[in-house]
Amino acid sequence: MTTQTAAAPDLAWSPSAESPPPVPGASPPVHGSPGQARGTSGRSGPIPIRPLSLGEILDGAVSLLRLYPGPLLGLAALVMSVQLLLTVPVQYLSQDFSLSIFSPIPSSGGNDLNPLLALFGIALSATIGAVIAGLCAGVVSGMAAAVVGRSATGQPVTISAVWADVRPRIWALIGLSLVIGLATAIGSLFFLVGAWPVGAIFALAVPAMMLERVGPIQAIRRGWRLIFTNFWAFARLFLIRVLATVIVAGIWTFLVAGPFEVASQVILSLNAPQSPSPGQILLSVFASGLGAMVSGIVVIPFLGCVDALLYVDRRMRAEGYDIELGQRLRASARRVA
Repeated sequence: MTTQTAAAPDLAWSPSAESPPPVPGASPPVHGSPGQARGTSGRSGPIPIRPLSLGEILDGAVSLLRLYPGPLLGLAALVMSVQLLLTVPVQYLSQDFSLSIFSPIPSSGGNDLNPLLALFGIALSATIGAVIAGLCAGVVSGMAAAVVGRSATGQPVTISAVWADVRPRIWALIGLSLVIGLATAIGSLFFLVGAWPVGAIFALAVPAMMLERVGPIQAIRRGWRLIFTNFWAFARLFLIRVLATVIVAGIWTFLVAGPFEVASQVILSLNAPQSPSPGQILLSVFASGLGAMVSGIVVIPFLGCVDALLYVDRRMRAEGYDIELGQRLRASARRVA
């Protein structure tokens, strides 16, 4: 595959013509191989320079959040704030429409389509909210991929440096997020397990686009080449993403966003059995959105780091990228010395 030349060579993760091609059937390099950088103890920050286990991927994602809170949590907070500002008006209309379903319909002179319009409004607002959430999640995932790329190659990981990597790719990132969001929405209609299989199919697209400097379509194809080397490669990636989503992200979301959801429902029920006022609806929607924002500041960068580490792992297993990475780190150490 032909890729574009990156502005920063140390961050260009495109398959190099100088790198030795993987040998079919050969075992992946192990910890302590000659490809490791001298003085790194087989690690580049929180990322071991060898194929990663399940525990190392999850622990690596958590460690990245702790080591680089500014580029990950800080930038995610800004993006999630934008999501909150965009979704509150949409969710307000959705709540208003949904409550109108239970409003009495006048027997004469009334609008008999009121429940149908309310249901249409709910579906439309949910779709718009999902698109906004998907776009914001895609941007945060791109930032997480940039953090993983810089950490793995020994580059400075700062807010300005990460944004400098993401800014030229922002429109491509938004376009890719739209494609993935649409595919996930369609997948959720046809798969009994929801959108998880489709999400796994596209899991490596954002890291590939950010780290190999390719377009959205090329990134999707590149991700598929890494995922579908064999059935077990896809199954392993799918199970790791499920565990990360359910065990880590799910528990965190429940603990953080749960109280906000309870407060949201309490606000709506203050005037029961009368319908809540517009002010109550707005405050309830804001409380629910604030809970999603607070939990998403941690959950979305975490899942983005998991996907980026899965990309690194697949590169190491399928292409021997740990050898090339070790050579880069060793050359970087020589330049510093």
